[in-house]
Amino acid sequence: MLKVAGGGGASQGSVVYQGTWNASTNTPTLTSGVGTKGNYYVVSVPGNTNLDGITDWQAGDWAIFNGVVWEKVDNSEVVYVSNVATGTGLTGGPITTTGTISLANTAVTAGVYGDAANVPQVTINAQGQATNVTNVAISISVANVANAVPDSRTITAGTGLTGGGNLASNVTISMSNTNVTIGTYGGGTNAAEITVDQQGRITSAANVAIPQGTVTNVATGTGLTGGPITSNGTISLANTTVVAGVYGDSANTAQITVDAQGRITSASNVAIPQGTVTNVGTGTGLTGGPITSTGNISLANTTVTPGTYGSSGQVPQIIIDAQGRITSASNVTLGGASIVVTNVATVTNGTLISWENNAPATITWQNNSLATIGWTNTTYLVTANNATILVNCAAEALFVKLPAAGSVSGQQYKVKKIDNSANAVTINTTSSQNIDGSSTYVLSTQYYSTTVQSDGSNWWVTAEVV
Repeated sequence: MLKVAGGGGASQGSVVYQGTWNASTNTPTLTSGVGTKGNYYVVSVPGNTNLDGITDWQAGDWAIFNGVVWEKVDNSEVVYVSNVATGTGLTGGPITTTGTISLANTAVTAGVYGDAANVPQVTINAQGQATNVTNVAISISVANVANAVPDSRTITAGTGLTGGGNLASNVTISMSNTNVTIGTYGGGTNAAEITVDQQGRITSAANVAIPQGTVTNVATGTGLTGGPITSNGTISLANTTVVAGVYGDSANTAQITVDAQGRITSASNVAIPQGTVTNVGTGTGLTGGPITSTGNISLANTTVTPGTYGSSGQVPQIIIDAQGRITSASNVTLGGASIVVTNVATVTNGTLISWENNAPATITWQNNSLATIGWTNTTYLVTANNATILVNCAAEALFVKLPAAGSVSGQQYKVKKIDNSANAVTINTTSSQNIDGSSTYVLSTQYYSTTVQSDGSNWWVTAEVV
């Protein structure tokens, strides 16, 4: 962008290059108010020579005489890049004269991900870009959601709505009809007259005739031709003296004159002074600068750990900065504290596991091959769906093995010994994790119980009955 500083009126017409000017020593000598209109010099040495009140001259600026005073074309902010390469995540380089740097496409299919039944599963690279996105079905059993809405709840339609009903079945809420006749209003010789209620709905609509008149004389002013028109005629934009063509290229800039109506009235090519890269800095989200001649600009890494986030039981929680980059990503378990597991597992030697929910119906568990699941030896493997585990070890001692703490972060399990034998119930962990600093916790007396909770790394006793 060219910025003109100074007073005395805008420059119009052709410009003529006169050579370079030393603004420190005023060589060649330039005098305020004296010169030939259109003549200009390019500052080769910065300085503070006073020309018609302008004293700040930087290398590359133009001193141009407009016929009355000297003016400055401020080119001190222009930087000419000779070679800009593109690094990770960018395309378009190397650029030696002109070009465009773009953010490289990833393999992600553009679209909308996530809805009422799906959660987006996102893979993020070291640059914080999403390189893969898929929809994963959300899997939460209604029976496992705390404070579920009872069947007796109803939804009532309010002002402007119809429908509603008991939540025991599907409920539809619709916008109620108004007394407006469906059709097209307004056009031709009519205007649409409408009434709007407090809900923003159109409650009535009608056509109102627009008063007609007769054109007696249409004149054309500056920049238009064709008038005056007293009955029929055509108004056109008048031609200027501009020669139609292409202005501006890699070596020239387009110099144009614009009139009060915003039209270009003259156009010409002016050579662009060439230079070299002096300093290209890199701002937020980029690395590689400053570049003084050649260099490589790259998209900066964020603190995101590359990987896949999101699953059927977890939602990716991401932080996005002002540049649209993902700067933080972690997995958050679906539902959090609102999910309540109500299953009760009764563990007895030599029998299959039966599960009992709140509505005292027995639930049996089957795998994909339709074989009933039992447990072997004397160890019961706790699942993510367990909550209370009642252990009957009258025949022999039993072990209750907790899952990896990281897979059920925040989950609580209550384990209780229900028989009066001398056999003990031993709670142990996975992957050398601890329970209050120990690898095991033992229940040796009937009706003794303990509640343990995962912090994502280890287990902690949060309640005891002894």
